[in-house]
Formats: sequence, C-alpha cells, structure tokens
Amino acid sequence: RDAVNGGNSYSSWTVTLMNNIDLKNEKWTPIGLNADAANKFKGTFDGQGFSINGIYMNDAWEGRNFGLFGRLDNAVIKRVVLGEGQIVGYEDCGGIAYLADNNTHIDGCIIGAEISFYNYSGGVVGINRDSRISNCGVIPITVCVEGNYNGGMAGQNISVNADAVIENCYVVSLFVASYSSYYPGGIVG
Repeated sequence: RDAVNGGNSYSSWTVTLMNNIDLKNEKWTPIGLNADAANKFKGTFDGQGFSINGIYMNDAWEGRNFGLFGRLDNAVIKRVVLGEGQIVGYEDCGGIAYLADNNTHIDGCIIGAEISFYNYSGGVVGINRDSRISNCGVIPITVCVEGNYNGGMAGQNISVNADAVIENCYVVSLFVASYSSYYPGGIVG
C-alpha cells in the first residue's frame, strides 16, 4: 500500500496473498489512494482465496474514495475475500475499490464486510468504467444506501472507450435505498 501511494503503480507486477490477513480494525488507507491520475494500482493482485478481515473505514459525512484499493487502472484483482470489517463512507466507495478503470478485471472476489455509503458506491466498486467484474459475490449482513447511483455490485457501470461488463455475479444481502435515492439497483445503479 505505502509503495503504491508513494508513486509505484506496480505495473507488470503480480502480488500474491499467501495467508489470511487481519487488519485489526485500524483505520485503513486504500491502496492507490488519490482520486487524480497519480498513485493508482496497475498490477495484478491475486488473493488466492485467503481472507482479508478487519478492514475499517468510517466517515459517513466526508469519506470518499474508500475501499481495499482506491483507483485501479488496467489492473487485475482476483480471488480476494474481503471478510469481516466495515466500510462507511459518503461517496465513491466499494469493497474492492472506489474506481475500476481502463480495462481493469475484477474476478472471483467475495465481499463479506459491512458496507454503508451515500453516493456513487457499490458492494464491489463505486464506479466500473471500461472494466469487467466477473464471478463476484456480495454477501454482507447489510448494505445500506441512500443518495444517488448505488448498487449491490457497482454504483455506476460506464462505457467510455470500451465495454463496462458485470457478469456471473450475485448479491445476497439486505439492500436498503431511502425514498430520496435516485438510480439505486440491486446489481448496478
């Protein structure tokens, strides 16, 4: 995380998780933190089905760009199990990342953390732009949403230069959208 947030995108690298991880509910800073063009993850991250537990991000009024990762660009994220934990943010939030961009592929990931958000957010990613989400599941106890463009998988699924695809995925959770919500969806907003 610190290397990516310091400017190393890990382009052409494969990072492999070798054991379960417990983040111990300490405040988490996403991998690829910045919302601008700098500090985004461009490599491959293979969770090998191991669990990452204890993620904790909680700022319901100011929290933006929350997730295990921040911005993904032409990255591959596969077989990640985001287990017990809590991600509570205002907008641009997702279990795996707030933004999957530029042919990123997220495959075979399971989200079990409690996720609560307000705008442009989803169980896997906040925004899926020109990228693919496949074979993923969202199974937290609760996914609570208000606001605009929220979904069980992604808040928005946007095709700009290529196809934005969500396939063979499922959401098994309590999905709540308030009366003031615009464009909520069980899979995508």
